[in-house]
Amino acid sequence: MTEEPPENRRLWLVTILTFVGLEAVGFQMRGALVPELKQQFAVSASMLGLVAPAGTVGFVLCVVVMGTVAGRVNMKRFLLVGSLIVSACMFVMGLAPTFVAFLGALFVRGVATGLFRGLDRPILSHLYPTSRGRIFNMYDLAWAVGATIGPLLVTASVAAGSWQFAYLGLAVTFVPVAILVSRTDLPLEPGTEEELDLGALRHIIRKTGIVGMAVAMFIGGGVEGGIFTWLPYYVGKSFSQSSANSVLSLFLVSYVPGRLVYTYISERVQYINLVITIGVLLVPTAYVVFSTSTWVVLLAGIALMGVLQSGIYPNMVAFGVETSPEFSGPVNAIATSAFYAGMASFPVLMGFIADYRDIFLSMKLIIVLATLFASIVVVTKLVDQRTGQSSVPAQG
Repeated sequence: MTEEPPENRRLWLVTILTFVGLEAVGFQMRGALVPELKQQFAVSASMLGLVAPAGTVGFVLCVVVMGTVAGRVNMKRFLLVGSLIVSACMFVMGLAPTFVAFLGALFVRGVATGLFRGLDRPILSHLYPTSRGRIFNMYDLAWAVGATIGPLLVTASVAAGSWQFAYLGLAVTFVPVAILVSRTDLPLEPGTEEELDLGALRHIIRKTGIVGMAVAMFIGGGVEGGIFTWLPYYVGKSFSQSSANSVLSLFLVSYVPGRLVYTYISERVQYINLVITIGVLLVPTAYVVFSTSTWVVLLAGIALMGVLQSGIYPNMVAFGVETSPEFSGPVNAIATSAFYAGMASFPVLMGFIADYRDIFLSMKLIIVLATLFASIVVVTKLVDQRTGQSSVPAQG
């Protein structure tokens, strides 16, 4: 890293966190918009089901691609292009005359988001090499705050007259981000992120820490995806439908204080030890949540699950990057693809279980996944120590 003033580095941090927060607003608007889209475009439920993959598939693929070429490209240029395209797509989505046009803009927006987010975490990893855990938790805290605002923005826009106001207003907010990206020098020396070749890739994926991170992220994504998809339905069957969405909101809101806490803790303990603690606490918490018939206990358990779950992604990524800091782009790509694969896969399995048995048995899979997650991170630490690849965060 060059001897740039600290303000320059902090300006990049603010710029990236702003983009992540704004994109999270748009991401979590989708679910709240489903009834409005159905009314606006008169489409079937099966067509509405295309909203989630349209916004996610391109994003994940692009993150993977950008992660593998991070050491070969002009990072700043791709961040600028990504932020401009996201802004343009937001405008198109707000003015889309047909549902197909809306889906098309959503897909392109996902790809453009991948251009930015495939590189932003690696950039922060190099700008803050001695405090990755703290910075990654701040990154995911920004996402959690934006995700909480998303449904509220839809509600406010509908009350003001149209859901389209939400997208048009959000499109404008990305313009200052693009301006900051274009006018701020990126204080990274050439070669800071090494170029990935086949030999380097083999070396990375043979590391215990990377393999453990990938498997743990896949399982952790399954827990998160299962809760996001099926918790409201489960609560509606167990208690009342009117309270179902509020419980999911409680789970999501709990990410904010959780990530605030992890921002502080992550610089004081090993990342893997922190994740082990999270996993061990997650198992009994999940058991209580999906076994109780008491409303207050359910609420308390869901809030605690949110706090615990919020620490999995940022701290597992920090652990993985510490094993191969010179290849933070590929490590970020592996983590992201594994997590989203889990989010996409396990809710489908839970749906089959709910169809053939019931939702109550289906939600027990969350307990199994939590147990698997805790076991995997413990084994990862033990094997990692034996092979001498243990990752200890530096203080700073």
